[in-house]
Amino acid sequence: MIRWSDYHYPGPAYGVASYPKPASGLSILRAILGEETFHKAYRTFIEEWKYKHPYPWDLFNVFENVSGRDLDWFWRSFYYRNLDPGPERRQCNTDRERYAHHH
Repeated sequence: MIRWSDYHYPGPAYGVASYPKPASGLSILRAILGEETFHKAYRTFIEEWKYKHPYPWDLFNVFENVSGRDLDWFWRSFYYRNLDPGPERRQCNTDRERYAHHH
């Protein structure tokens, strides 16, 4: 999703990357952070960036600052890798599952 608009494949790719995918990303992020934290971060972003032209990482930084969480794994997986959580997150999930089964 993070690419110049003229780099998308022909057809509906630009539309999908521009509208439903960002909306899905925000829905997933809301599920990760919880309603209260998500809405606080979203309102903070809107207030801090009104009448300005933010870049994607400005949104990323506000959500991390408000939530107090490192969300790099989410930004990379959703916005840069097309939902692939990458090896570091898969390992984290594997370790968590292993821990849950042994304790």
